[in-house]
Amino acid sequence: MSPKLYLVLVLLALGAYLFWLTREQLAAMQIKKKGVAYGKAVMAAVETHYVELKDKSVLLVEDKGYQVVDDSKWKAELDKFITMVVRPKVEGFIRTRSDQAVFHQFATTMLLQLLDGDVFPVSSLSKSMQPARSSRPARLKSC
Repeated sequence: MSPKLYLVLVLLALGAYLFWLTREQLAAMQIKKKGVAYGKAVMAAVETHYVELKDKSVLLVEDKGYQVVDDSKWKAELDKFITMVVRPKVEGFIRTRSDQAVFHQFATTMLLQLLDGDVFPVSSLSKSMQPARSSRPARLKSC
């Protein structure tokens, strides 16, 4: 075989490898972008409706006695909240049924973790949404 043919084969193999590598990196970036969007949407929605969700989590869970707890109404309310409030914020990222299932599982898990405490957890997202405050006191101008 001629050296030119070897060169063409090596270049084709290198091109295929670079294509595969770029494709894998692109897929990883898209997954990360979806995760960040899902997280921001859930965090913003829960922060806005924290008190109401916390109240409903207490009111809709029924103790049947004998250590039996019926939380079906609470789970239905969570599903309704995710569908009506959170999902419209990330509609552009949900294209397939598997995306929908992943989003629903992610949102449910994150929502339950956020509602686990007595107060809404302060996060870097919450801090970044607030205006910056100066650590120096304001000076008054003298006339």
